[in-house]
Amino acid sequence: MSRRAVQRMTEAFKESEERQACMTLASRADQRWLQRAVQRGEVVRPHRGIYARTSYWNELDYRQKALHVLKALAQKHPDWVFAGTSAALVHGLEVGWADARRICVASTVKTHPSFKGMCTRIIVTGDTPVERDGVRVTSFTRTLYDCLRSLQFPEGLAIADSALRVKGIDAVRLAHNVERSCANRPDLHRVLSVISWADGRAENGGESKVRAHIILNGYALPELQYKVDDSVDQGREYYVDFAWKLADGSLVFGELDGKDKYTDPKMTGGLSAEDVLLRERRREARITIGDTPIRVMRFSFAEACDTAYFTHLLDTYGIPRTEDGPISISQGL
Repeated sequence: MSRRAVQRMTEAFKESEERQACMTLASRADQRWLQRAVQRGEVVRPHRGIYARTSYWNELDYRQKALHVLKALAQKHPDWVFAGTSAALVHGLEVGWADARRICVASTVKTHPSFKGMCTRIIVTGDTPVERDGVRVTSFTRTLYDCLRSLQFPEGLAIADSALRVKGIDAVRLAHNVERSCANRPDLHRVLSVISWADGRAENGGESKVRAHIILNGYALPELQYKVDDSVDQGREYYVDFAWKLADGSLVFGELDGKDKYTDPKMTGGLSAEDVLLRERRREARITIGDTPIRVMRFSFAEACDTAYFTHLLDTYGIPRTEDGPISISQGL
């Protein structure tokens, strides 16, 4: 490939990165060069006909990667309308890693030759698409309906919680908006049931999914983002992921632990893993100061998803169960 052509490809990558999108294929000659670049490890191909420089791609988190792909596809297929979890990402909702990788496109017919082997088709009728950052997607309420209808409860609750944060409204208002927009659609009762459990105070998808497991296993709902004043450093406040007040007046604080807390630069603030650990130990010491007996219950996301382990843990710390016991939220088709 000539120096001029290489320069053209370099500029194309740069332009795409400035738009926060992947680069789309331009010509057969470019395709041959890109294939060799992929073999050398200089370029990645996250989707057919879509490329990114490896050094740039590796700096993105999974949500950013998914959005880069969606923006590139929107450029290649301006007539497409994205739906489901793809639309949820564009709307700024909390979508998990596995769901973010799936490309969902709205269609009014049962079959579409352009989608074969590439995308998940979602039948959408009676909706007015909107455009967000150059990507056409289903409306906010229709996106929410499609996600909550099809996803398992933990994943659906994460999206519902984030919908409250994005819109700045409560669950009653959100349910009203969805019911008005999607009246008489299948499984609307399930969608509204998921929304009834939503709480915008959940800080992230992980906390939402943990709360979903607490609900499904029939335990009392915790207080979210419970504020604790630092008795040593006046004016400093801490927020605990989950808090339960027991019948004897004592408190149990639930803390969701993950390795990102100790390794992700966005969360460590530039501190080493050792310094982060010391900071966490000091924080735990400060939040347990006071006359009220407090115990801290730490668990990982994987442990919260292990029903046998998590229920044993909650029982050990004395977390009360609800009178109704474990619940079942049926999944729509």
